[in-house]
Amino acid sequence: MQYVPCHILVFLHGNWEFRTAFNKTRSALEPYLPSEQDFRGANLAIARLRETYYIPMEELMNGIVAGRRTQPLSQLEVLEIGQTAVNSNQPDEAIVWFIAGLNHNSSPLANRQDFYHGLARAHAQVSHKPVSFAVAAVSKSVLWLAAVAEIDSAEPEIIL
Repeated sequence: MQYVPCHILVFLHGNWEFRTAFNKTRSALEPYLPSEQDFRGANLAIARLRETYYIPMEELMNGIVAGRRTQPLSQLEVLEIGQTAVNSNQPDEAIVWFIAGLNHNSSPLANRQDFYHGLARAHAQVSHKPVSFAVAAVSKSVLWLAAVAEIDSAEPEIIL
């Protein structure tokens, strides 16, 4: 679900005839293509479905929704959903997605440091919440520190 600007594809190709045809096609199709806002909305919808209907993260990761098999989520898609949750001030949900992404081995693979960075951003948001979130914030802080330090070289599975 990584958004790649069309002009990068044209630049990389180098063929002027292709560029001209591509630009005409892109201009004609652009109103019908999903926007960045559409991607953010879809990411939030998936996160809300998981949280609202208590869908096990493992089922979502493996592409099982309401007992039906769909396309499994890639690690990059999980990262995008977590980042969207952080950007939408939903740190608790973001943490769940980042941890799931760290434990998920799929293709295409995301950079593990992006997950750690997301956990740090989510933790900063949780830390600013009222006292009722203190226990969760402390446990998530310990989890994040362990992940960043990568204490065990075998990279144990992180569980909430």
